[in-house]
Amino acid sequence: MNMLLNKSLENKLALWLFYVCNELRVFGEFATINRKIEQIPPNLEDLMGKIFERINSDFRDNIVREVLGFLFCC
Repeated sequence: MNMLLNKSLENKLALWLFYVCNELRVFGEFATINRKIEQIPPNLEDLMGKIFERINSDFRDNIVREVLGFLFCC
Protein backbone atom coordinates (compact mmCIF):
# COMPACT_ATOMS: atom_id res chain seq x y z
CA MET A 1 0.00 0.00 0.00
CA ASN A 2 2.87 2.36 0.75
CA MET A 3 4.17 1.82 -2.78
CA LEU A 4 0.85 3.03 -4.20
CA LEU A 5 0.55 5.96 -1.86
CA ASN A 6 4.07 7.12 -2.67
CA LYS A 7 3.34 6.93 -6.39
CA SER A 8 0.05 8.73 -5.85
CA LEU A 9 1.72 11.51 -3.89
CA GLU A 10 4.23 11.94 -6.69
CA ASN A 11 1.37 12.34 -9.14
CA LYS A 12 -0.96 14.27 -6.84
CA LEU A 13 -3.85 12.75 -8.75
CA ALA A 14 -6.77 11.04 -7.09
CA LEU A 15 -7.94 9.87 -10.52
CA TRP A 16 -4.61 8.11 -11.10
CA LEU A 17 -4.99 6.27 -7.78
CA PHE A 18 -8.59 5.33 -8.59
CA TYR A 19 -7.57 3.73 -11.90
CA VAL A 20 -4.59 1.96 -10.34
CA CYS A 21 -6.76 0.46 -7.61
CA ASN A 22 -9.24 -0.76 -10.20
CA GLU A 23 -6.46 -2.32 -12.28
CA LEU A 24 -5.12 -4.10 -9.21
CA ARG A 25 -8.61 -5.34 -8.44
CA VAL A 26 -8.78 -7.21 -11.74
CA PHE A 27 -5.19 -8.44 -11.51
CA GLY A 28 -5.32 -12.07 -10.44
CA GLU A 29 -1.71 -13.00 -9.61
CA PHE A 30 -1.36 -11.96 -6.00
CA ALA A 31 2.07 -13.57 -5.69
CA THR A 32 3.43 -10.98 -8.13
CA ILE A 33 1.41 -7.95 -7.03
CA ASN A 34 4.51 -5.99 -5.94
CA ARG A 35 6.05 -6.39 -9.39
CA LYS A 36 2.76 -5.24 -10.94
CA ILE A 37 2.74 -2.14 -8.73
CA GLU A 38 6.34 -1.34 -9.67
CA GLN A 39 5.40 -1.49 -13.36
CA ILE A 40 2.52 0.98 -13.03
CA PRO A 41 3.17 4.04 -15.20
CA PRO A 42 3.82 7.20 -13.17
CA ASN A 43 1.44 9.45 -15.08
CA LEU A 44 -2.22 9.28 -16.03
CA GLU A 45 -1.69 9.31 -19.81
CA ASP A 46 0.61 6.28 -19.79
CA LEU A 47 -1.60 4.51 -17.26
CA MET A 48 -4.63 4.95 -19.52
CA GLY A 49 -2.64 3.54 -22.42
CA LYS A 50 -1.80 0.44 -20.37
CA ILE A 51 -5.43 0.06 -19.33
CA PHE A 52 -6.57 0.21 -22.96
CA GLU A 53 -3.92 -2.38 -23.90
CA ARG A 54 -5.18 -4.69 -21.14
CA ILE A 55 -8.80 -4.28 -22.24
CA ASN A 56 -7.82 -5.13 -25.82
CA SER A 57 -5.98 -8.26 -24.66
CA ASP A 58 -8.78 -9.32 -22.29
CA PHE A 59 -11.49 -9.10 -24.92
CA ARG A 60 -10.37 -8.77 -28.54
CA ASP A 61 -8.10 -6.59 -30.58
CA ASN A 62 -9.34 -3.12 -31.45
CA ILE A 63 -12.32 -3.23 -29.07
CA VAL A 64 -11.22 0.06 -27.49
CA ARG A 65 -10.85 1.74 -30.87
CA GLU A 66 -14.23 0.47 -32.02
CA VAL A 67 -16.06 1.55 -28.87
CA LEU A 68 -14.44 4.98 -28.72
CA GLY A 69 -15.06 5.46 -32.40
CA PHE A 70 -18.71 4.62 -31.91
CA LEU A 71 -19.04 6.96 -28.95
CA PHE A 72 -17.40 9.94 -30.58
CA CYS A 73 -18.68 9.59 -34.13
CA CYS A 74 -22.32 10.23 -33.25
